[in-house]
Amino acid sequence: MASVAVIFGGLSGFLSALLALIALDAGWLLALGLWPVIGSAIALCLIALATSAQHPQRAWRAEHA
Repeated sequence: MASVAVIFGGLSGFLSALLALIALDAGWLLALGLWPVIGSAIALCLIALATSAQHPQRAWRAEHA
């Protein structure tokens, strides 16, 4: 799951940098700074979301024969 989160974070960071460069008319340095910041934030949020998911508790009951 972590590798998928890192790939998705890198892709979304690239798209946000591209959007800032084209649509918001930001400079190159700002766009290149947004790429790792946004990508790392999204990847860390996805990893935190995946690790905090609650797993169902197994009921360990003794079988009486």
